[in-house]
Amino acid sequence: SSAARESLADLEGEEVDAAIAKAFDTAEGNQRLVLIGLIGDRGISAAVPALKQAAGDEDLEVATAAIKALSTTIELDELSVLIDLLVSSASAEKSTAAKEALKIAVLRMPDRDATSVKLLAPMDGASATGKVNLLDLLGIVGGEKALKGVAAAARSGDDATQDAATRVLGGWMSPDAAPVLLELANAGSEKFRIRCLRGFIRIPRQLDVSPQGRIAMCRDAMAAATRDAEKGLVLEVLGRNPSPETLAEVAPYLDNEALHAAAAAAAVAIAEKLIDQHPGPVTEVLQKAVEAEDEEVAGKARRLLRRAKNQ
Repeated sequence: SSAARESLADLEGEEVDAAIAKAFDTAEGNQRLVLIGLIGDRGISAAVPALKQAAGDEDLEVATAAIKALSTTIELDELSVLIDLLVSSASAEKSTAAKEALKIAVLRMPDRDATSVKLLAPMDGASATGKVNLLDLLGIVGGEKALKGVAAAARSGDDATQDAATRVLGGWMSPDAAPVLLELANAGSEKFRIRCLRGFIRIPRQLDVSPQGRIAMCRDAMAAATRDAEKGLVLEVLGRNPSPETLAEVAPYLDNEALHAAAAAAAVAIAEKLIDQHPGPVTEVLQKAVEAEDEEVAGKARRLLRRAKNQ
């Protein structure tokens, strides 16, 4: 049976798709489940009407299999079928299956903004759980409309919605979320400000940002930070991106007792890359970094200082 299914999944030709779809119309029992799986494996869009009907089947195994198959067969104009199952189904199993299917389906859609419009449509009337699920999916889709929708949810008055939205924003996979995160870190719900600031700091740390943009974001993060923990994260970002400009940003924090350790580590990391081209500024900074409590950092600073003085 497994070998036969694998062979059918690999066979090429529209006539094979048509034969599988036709066989599904009259199939019963386990054969139905096998054919649903094949339809999903092959992405037979002509079988979508039959899959939609099967998604409402009383047999939960058949229904969830059909929902899964819709992930690879459904097109944008019928995406609401899965969205309705996600937010309106009385069955937790079907709702879970719909979310997993949507995670695959939304990435197949050619228009991210149009996909986001579909996901945002039921947001206002959705349950708390439904809103969380929709926000998770918007984070997968990304793009301008998705970001606007998640940002609006983060500014809402509902605690659970803010929780989900700020979590999604904190993991946004493009730098365009930075202004929203900074705004929320400065003036959003007090409960989620630290999360938003850390999400903002993550962008210059992990995503593709220009050197000048990265420095500007680090300055903004330092201005927004109220705790040494987040300031230390900013210094780490600067240390990961060595340049005369980042060295100059780090240097003042070597005079800050609470941040000296993080600043020293960042300064030494930058100095290692700049020592041959900029021995003067490096020497000035290393003279303070040698006082680091971390002996490894202090020892490295002393070695670099000797090297800089020999330039």
